[in-house]
Amino acid sequence: MIHLAAALAGFAGLLAEMVLVRRHGSLLGNTAEASALVLSIFLLGLGLGGLMAARAAASCRGPLARAALLYAGVAGLLLLTDPWIRDARPATGISGMVLVLLSPGLPALLMGMAFPQLFAGLSAGAWRQGLVVAANLLGSVAACLLGGHVCIPAWGLTVSCWSSAAAYGLAALCLVWPALRESRGGRDKGDVVPVTLGPGTAALAFVSGFAILGFELLWLRRLPFFLEGFAPTLSGVLAACLIGLTLGAALLAGPMERLLGRRAPAVAVAMACLAANLGFHEWGAQALAQTSVHSEAGMHLRILLASAVAAGPTCLFLGAVIPLCLSCSDGTGSRVARAGRLFFWQGLGSVLGGYSVGQLFPAVWPEGFFVLTPPLIAVAVLFPLWKGGGWGVRVVAISVPLLALSGVGGAGSLLDVESPIRGSRHDRPDAYRYLAHRTDNTTTASVVYDQKRHSMLLFTDEFRAAETGPGTDYMKALGHLPFLLRDGLRRVAIIALGT
Repeated sequence: MIHLAAALAGFAGLLAEMVLVRRHGSLLGNTAEASALVLSIFLLGLGLGGLMAARAAASCRGPLARAALLYAGVAGLLLLTDPWIRDARPATGISGMVLVLLSPGLPALLMGMAFPQLFAGLSAGAWRQGLVVAANLLGSVAACLLGGHVCIPAWGLTVSCWSSAAAYGLAALCLVWPALRESRGGRDKGDVVPVTLGPGTAALAFVSGFAILGFELLWLRRLPFFLEGFAPTLSGVLAACLIGLTLGAALLAGPMERLLGRRAPAVAVAMACLAANLGFHEWGAQALAQTSVHSEAGMHLRILLASAVAAGPTCLFLGAVIPLCLSCSDGTGSRVARAGRLFFWQGLGSVLGGYSVGQLFPAVWPEGFFVLTPPLIAVAVLFPLWKGGGWGVRVVAISVPLLALSGVGGAGSLLDVESPIRGSRHDRPDAYRYLAHRTDNTTTASVVYDQKRHSMLLFTDEFRAAETGPGTDYMKALGHLPFLLRDGLRRVAIIALGT
């Protein structure tokens, strides 16, 4: 029942996140900055909730009963705040921040407090810890696949929010019987031990969160060049990341613990960084992008396969890190307390990774973003592990810059950066002739010549944004309308609203 509760919580949490991102889009603006603010508050709430769970573990009894009450509280909060957010007016500045702190901030805080409590009902071992993490991630995979394609489009935001609340209610009910058994069995002696978490374990949790969100943002910006645009690629990348993390937690944590012992978490992080720097997201996605499909289902399957090739090897190793840290922890205290602190540090790392890859790294070198970012993430992640990670971490840390210099990653080398449109959907010499491109912190604008239609095309990343040529004469005609409708005009501004 604990695993079922974890899966339901994973489904409900991601579905609620998707609903709240869309709700706040109409209040704060449908911009990358607004979405980043909502997601950052959500991740920060999860992390702070984990820290509060760790502090409560030493003084409170009945972790599974607490988890049931917390999940019921999340369900109630979602039902109470959704009508308020739905009817709220657009907000900016302090009012907008308060709105985001209340929702998703407060529900995320309770979510973060609840999940670590589930580990109290488990025996020791990375495999058992990994199954709970995997169940939670599996629920998130289901929400990723169903939420964007079925729940929200077919049911709408309100019913989807109710569905999320109902799933949290079911998760609370699933924990009633285990909580009753827990109360009959007495208090876990580990709960009264003062809680500490060794610096090495905390660093591992932090860098795993940094790497997960950092690499995910890199793939989200790069893969649309090869696939069908940002919106469908977003679902594919998110699903592939969650599936990889799920398999890593369920299948890889146990064997790595038996084989490597206490060094297993650091080795898992190092292998994830190495996989991300081998260019699977470059050459693998390019190869699959050349595969012809004849249906919408085929298109989505191709996106999922390309995303799995890009994200799978990295996320497989990253998914094993938290279960291994729970099993190989160098601190003291109950499993609930250790899990809470680990999720706090992982959430903090995710926030910093999102800011670094989303804002900081593109500003350092916009033209070389796709070449620079994989080794930069790896160096940022492996540097804190250099001393205690063993020879495996050091070998990977030395190898990553060499791979970046050699151009193995597929986007060129640090000494010779290739055009971001190389290998993209419009990089086809038989149809298009490349003319120029320019890259800034967020977008690559490319101009190509369509040799069949004898027109020039402007692409913003992968999106076919504008065209000039014989097929655009009607647009030129529309430009004369103001002069035909009104006499004496000398200057006119024409605003064209596209489809």
